[in-house]
Amino acid sequence: MVHALREQLRPDQIAVSILNLGYLATAPDEENNLETTTQETNGDLIPLSDVIQALRFISSTSKASCVKEIHMPAMNDRNV
Repeated sequence: MVHALREQLRPDQIAVSILNLGYLATAPDEENNLETTTQETNGDLIPLSDVIQALRFISSTSKASCVKEIHMPAMNDRNV
């Protein structure tokens, strides 16, 4: 469906991206930072801050490019 949507919107220069995530770790409060979340999950979960960085990357690209897909499993995710 995403590929068809991307092709339909191409003439209007609207890029459609998909972000394939593994298991996501979210910090329960603002005091937890990336280092703490990464250590606590032992690489089994993706820190939310990594996902935000990926979204920033996608939105910062020029109209000349289209980020089709980003696969982002956790480092220790075996379900890839």
